[in-house]
Amino acid sequence: MNTTAAPAPSRRPRVLVLSPYFLPAQQGGGSVRAVQALTATLKDEFDFTVLARDHDLRSPTPYAASACEAARRATGLDLRYLARGNAGRKLLHATLAEPFDLVYLNSLMAPDLGLLPLLWARRRGASAPPILIAPRGELMPGALAQRPLTKRLYLALLRGLGLLRRARFHATTADEAQAIAAAVGPCAGINVAGDLPPSISEAPRETPPRAAGPLRLLFLSRIDPVKNLGFALDVLARLRQPAVLSIAGPIGNPSVWADCETRIRRLPAHVQAQYLGPQAPEAVPALYAAHDLLILPTLGENHGYVIQEALTCGCPVLISDRTPWRGLEALGVGADLPLEQPERFVAWLDAQSPESLQHRRPACRAFAQAAASASPAQQQIHALLYAALQLKARMPSSSSGQSAER
Repeated sequence: MNTTAAPAPSRRPRVLVLSPYFLPAQQGGGSVRAVQALTATLKDEFDFTVLARDHDLRSPTPYAASACEAARRATGLDLRYLARGNAGRKLLHATLAEPFDLVYLNSLMAPDLGLLPLLWARRRGASAPPILIAPRGELMPGALAQRPLTKRLYLALLRGLGLLRRARFHATTADEAQAIAAAVGPCAGINVAGDLPPSISEAPRETPPRAAGPLRLLFLSRIDPVKNLGFALDVLARLRQPAVLSIAGPIGNPSVWADCETRIRRLPAHVQAQYLGPQAPEAVPALYAAHDLLILPTLGENHGYVIQEALTCGCPVLISDRTPWRGLEALGVGADLPLEQPERFVAWLDAQSPESLQHRRPACRAFAQAAASASPAQQQIHALLYAALQLKARMPSSSSGQSAER
C-alpha cells in the first residue's frame, strides 16, 4: 500500500460516516469502538459527521434525547440519528445531499446504511463523493456461513448492479482483504489498515488481589453463531477442575441462546455458568479485573476489540486461531487454539490455576501496550482516507478491481 499522504488541504475534508450503531449504543460491539477510535484520533484532520440508527442493537426503543446529547458532548462530533420509517429516510437523503468529500460506510450488509447509500452514489454518478467501505468482518468466511443464501443473494445484487466497482474497501488484516476480494469482485481497491487500539481510561494498572475459589472465566461478546458460545460451554463440560463462567453481552440470536441455555443445564456440578446481560462500556474494565480469563472461541474476527481490551486490562485470553491475535502462548498471555481440536482447549484450561493466570496479568498489560505502540494503524488509516479522497469518479476497469494495495 502506498503510505504517502497527500498534503494537508486548506480546510479539513468533510467525511460522512454511516454506521448502523454508534454512541450511546452499548451493544454494537467492535464496529462502534472502531468508529469511536477513528473519529477521536483523526478529528483534528478530518471533519467527521456520524449518522447512525437512533436505537441500539435489537432494541425497539429509541435512545433518550439526553443520551444523544451526552454522546455529542463526549465526542465533540456532529452526531445524527436515524429514526425508523420515513423520517429516517428523509434524514439520510438530506445528509447525503450535503457537500461531503468522502462517505465512509461502517457496514456493507446493512440495507439502510449500506445498500441505500450505494444506490444513491450510483444515481449521482460522477458528482458523488468517493465511497470507502469497512465491512468489519462481515465478509469473513465465518460470518458468511451464517444465513449464507441470503448473503450470497445480497452480494450478487450489489455486484449485478455494479454498486461496488467505484468503492474502495478498508480491510483490517491481509486475511480480511482476501475475503473481501473473493466476495465483492471488481472494485476501486482494497487497502489494509489495522483498527486503532481501544481507549480504556479505567484500565487497572495493578494486579488485583485474588480470593481463593474456582477458575473465573468470562465470555464477553454478542451471543450469536460467530462468537461460538456453545463451543465454550462444551469445553467447560469436560473440565476436571471447578470453574464459573460469566456470560456478558446482548443476545443477538435468541435460538443460539436457547441452545446455550440447554447446554448450561447439562453442565456438571463443579462447573457453573451465569448470564450477566449486556454491559455498559464503563463497566467492562471491572469485569476483566474480576475474572481470571477471557474465553472467546470465535469463528472469525477481523480485529477482535474484546481481545485487545482484555489484554489491555491485564486479563489473559483463550481464543480460537481465527483472529489476528496469534502466538499468545509463547508470549505468556493466553492461548490461540484450533477449533478442530476442542480437546486442546480442555487440556489448556485444566492446566491453569487462578494463581498461574494471575501471574500472567503483568505480561498481558505489557504486551497490549507494546502492540498498541508498535501499531502502524494510525498512519495506515490516515493514508487510506487520503487515498480514498483522491479517487476519481469513474468506473474502474476490471484489471484495477483487484487492487495491488492489498
